[in-house]
Amino acid sequence: MNTDQYTHNRTTTLDLDPRERADFWADHVRENQCLFDYRYPGGSDFHGATQVQRARGFQLVEFWSDGIDYVRSSNEIRRDPLDDYKLVIPHRGELSIIEDDRSVTLGPGMGGLISIRSPFELLHGGGVHAIVLTIPAARAHGFDTTATTFDLSKGLGVVLDSMVRTLANEREHFTASDFETACEQAVELTSALTGRDRTAETGLSAVEASVRRYVRLNSDQPSINGAAIARDLGWSLRQVQLALQRAGTTPRELIRETRLRQARRRLLDSSLRHLSISDIAFASGFSSLSNFGAAFHERFGSSPRELRDLESR
Repeated sequence: MNTDQYTHNRTTTLDLDPRERADFWADHVRENQCLFDYRYPGGSDFHGATQVQRARGFQLVEFWSDGIDYVRSSNEIRRDPLDDYKLVIPHRGELSIIEDDRSVTLGPGMGGLISIRSPFELLHGGGVHAIVLTIPAARAHGFDTTATTFDLSKGLGVVLDSMVRTLANEREHFTASDFETACEQAVELTSALTGRDRTAETGLSAVEASVRRYVRLNSDQPSINGAAIARDLGWSLRQVQLALQRAGTTPRELIRETRLRQARRRLLDSSLRHLSISDIAFASGFSSLSNFGAAFHERFGSSPRELRDLESR
């Protein structure tokens, strides 16, 4: 990716035998992004396409694909240590970023910045169309290693969104120097947006961090709710609600998301195969097996049993 020559090319899995598409996509993503572990909810007949542009350390990938889960754990980071950042801008569909005890959902009109030197998961359903700009660590301007989201529907956000779209649409008309200049401007706008958002949220960031830590440690307790969190941490319920509102969630949503991700990890853990699905549901804080099944399917697009069966194949 450090070549001085500007290149652009298109790739699609539709040109391949259906049995080879998932493996090809994994290799393609590894070559153009970084090392991941993959889960394909729809099986190996995976449909995906990319337009890749690159020059002088920057890379822009516009992609369309079926649903997939990308997992970059500490194992993948050890095997493929990179310090780049990924600016993710969805144009159609939603993408979920899961990082430690935090989950955010990106849709059109939003942007996300991810550091690939920290563990995270990126999940999305079918029909997603998005752009990913790779920003080399040497070109980053004080970016946080924690995933950051920002608004692209107004002000500088609209300018950044328009610039990235134009970079993709004008792919056939760039020189290496022009592409680099445009990417550097996109980085400057991203820095302004993320820096401004961090400043605005500083007052409630301690509350949010405390709440997330508390939920992570106590989500298996069926009685946990916003009022209990506020009481135990010494904050008012309104402070807790405002802190989570800035992060795009509520106490109830955070508790449910934490429980679902905990249950999902347990379902995928081969050492816990002896536990039944109901055991996992109750151990994760759900008091109703039917509610757990419905919430799990809504969140991940498959039932708990389907996920466990798929992973065991």
